[in-house]
Amino acid sequence: MNHRATLLIALVLLSSAAIPMSVSAEAEDSRSTPVVHIGFLYPSTGPIAVYGPGFSAAADIAEDHITALQSQYRFEIVRVDSDCDGNTASYAAQRLVNDGVVAAAGAACSGASMGANSVLSSYGIPQVSYASTNPMLGIDSDYPGFMRVVPSDDQQGHTLSHMLNQTSDSYPALIHSTSAPLGAMNLSSFFVNSFSE
Repeated sequence: MNHRATLLIALVLLSSAAIPMSVSAEAEDSRSTPVVHIGFLYPSTGPIAVYGPGFSAAADIAEDHITALQSQYRFEIVRVDSDCDGNTASYAAQRLVNDGVVAAAGAACSGASMGANSVLSSYGIPQVSYASTNPMLGIDSDYPGFMRVVPSDDQQGHTLSHMLNQTSDSYPALIHSTSAPLGAMNLSSFFVNSFSE
């Protein structure tokens, strides 16, 4: 298996395991197995830090899994805090760039993914998010190299509306928090707009 194929497999496995990452390979010496460092942009602080331990556990599982699938590389997760904040994630992404990563996954929050993308894309580093749902991230010219493994808020809102329209219910109740992260409020707006059409 060549180096590019192995990195692509690692990127897909880690993204689908719901973890952020960045990748670089380095051999400890000429005879040893090269180490692929996978950066992990996750919210260990900030408004959704309660989910950080779960993301971190998923990273550990994915690291063990992708290392066990092959013998050409040894994978190691490098964790950085995105704080669910664009500025913090931008600095975290720069640390990953400085470490020589060739790919990145994360962050959880859309604003953090936007901040990280501003750095990663300027270095031509592709980014895959496991939870960022802001529709703006789908604009390739604004967020080059950004991909996600979850549908955007507008896609989710439209789909929920379509599913409800298939029933005979005509007065759905919509409950959401105004103090929720921006994504939850966007999703409710997209649902209401689609259902009203």
